[in-house]
Amino acid sequence: MGTKVDVNSTSICTYCKSPGSTQLYATRDVFGDDWMISRCHTCSAWFLCPAPTPEQLRNAYSERYYGEGEEKFDGGIESILDHFRKQRAVRLNHYMKKPGKVLDLGCGNGRFLSFMGQMGHQIHGVEIDGVSAERSKRVSGLCLKVGSLEPEDYAPSSFDAITLYHVF
Repeated sequence: MGTKVDVNSTSICTYCKSPGSTQLYATRDVFGDDWMISRCHTCSAWFLCPAPTPEQLRNAYSERYYGEGEEKFDGGIESILDHFRKQRAVRLNHYMKKPGKVLDLGCGNGRFLSFMGQMGHQIHGVEIDGVSAERSKRVSGLCLKVGSLEPEDYAPSSFDAITLYHVF
């Protein structure tokens, strides 16, 4: 059975660590765990309360999450997703110097970065170990870190753009 959340508890922002937040609504995930979605008074970020444990994150992002085939979805769905990935890349490219240096945290299969690379940018990604990281290794020119982002991984001001699509 899932985890129950005390809806009257106060929570600390996952991102800026501020103690002030507003509870927006309760939700339940596919594993039966209950969560509160809260909004930080300081940075306005929305976040889960309580923060997921490492075990809950491993369960949520297990091999099942990433699909069993060559790609996560069938060809038609992946083509549609590639359309949106390319649109994101075109928008970001518009604001960047050429060539720029891009880091995508939670880069998934790396296809967004592939489009950035095709536009002449240096591409870097971070992805947790697993099927998705294996897929991103196929992207030509991608400098991939498998695991979690650590403070010492990159020097300050190393990148012209840092993206976190479907992460933050």
